[in-house]
Amino acid sequence: MKRIGYNWYLFFPSYGYGNTIITDSIFGLKYKLSKNENEKYFSKVKEIGDYKLYKNNYNLSLGYLTKEKVQDVNLDENPFEIQTNFLNNIANTNLDYFNNIEPKNIRLENIQKEGIYYTGKAGESYIELTYDLSKVQEQLYFWITTPYSLDGSALKIYVNDKYVDDYLGANKNGIIKLQCDSDIMKLKLELNTDDTVQFNEILLKEVNITNFEKAYKEIQENQLENIEFKNNQLKANIKTLGEKNYLFTTIPYDKDWKAFIDGEEQTIENSNGFVTIKLTDGEHEIRLSYEPKSVKIGTFITIVSVLILFIMIMAEKNKNERKINESKRMVKKE
Repeated sequence: MKRIGYNWYLFFPSYGYGNTIITDSIFGLKYKLSKNENEKYFSKVKEIGDYKLYKNNYNLSLGYLTKEKVQDVNLDENPFEIQTNFLNNIANTNLDYFNNIEPKNIRLENIQKEGIYYTGKAGESYIELTYDLSKVQEQLYFWITTPYSLDGSALKIYVNDKYVDDYLGANKNGIIKLQCDSDIMKLKLELNTDDTVQFNEILLKEVNITNFEKAYKEIQENQLENIEFKNNQLKANIKTLGEKNYLFTTIPYDKDWKAFIDGEEQTIENSNGFVTIKLTDGEHEIRLSYEPKSVKIGTFITIVSVLILFIMIMAEKNKNERKINESKRMVKKE
């Protein structure tokens, strides 16, 4: 998840810092709570105290048909390229979903730059990038490719002198959304460390909504329907016809998943770490069941432990009964 742009701290990704219109869509995000008055690509459903409930305008289900098994994506690229390649593989398209925005001017204040390495003083040194946004209408995403991973953030971000957030480090390392109401945006990256930092890429991207909607509609027409969840099972229906006979899901692959197509067990394949199933033409009932061996082993151990405990209790009970009977016989003899 970190490779595709999500903020990652310790062993967990965090939603709201790193997600894009693509990840919100293909990972099936349907609703979200936010304090913001407006959420791009979401419609407000209701207000709950200080929060607003929003519905994703581009929500997809957990699975959809593809022409072939989704190919492995190069995870060494930046997250915009990874997300683009991933969506193209699923939708069988060859489109760009993020437009690159180049800065019109770059100014370094109290910073020594050697190639991709920047050295300065915390709170006194910064990089200022000036962008022309006069033609920008869609969501802006910002990203820096860097190996920086210390606990403290490397930067403080300002847009037209207004503080936005700390950035980079152990808990602020995903794609960040930026907003600007004017045609000219001055993006100030103020150093928050005295250490030398490495910035391989400094990227500002705008969503190409036209291309994204083409891919979205292609996927939407071929997705799982009538999805039901119960305990550790998922049931759904899908109709295959023609070339698209691979069911790709956004369920993380695990060998303990079992798939049943029209009641018969089917082999599950691993596509980029996600559950994939090959189907034949026609209408199908899909059932996915998660049956982890650890649970089975744990259940077995529990049953055995209960049996052993029962045997021990019964043995102790019989032992006590023998002692009582022996005592009774001794009393009678006397």
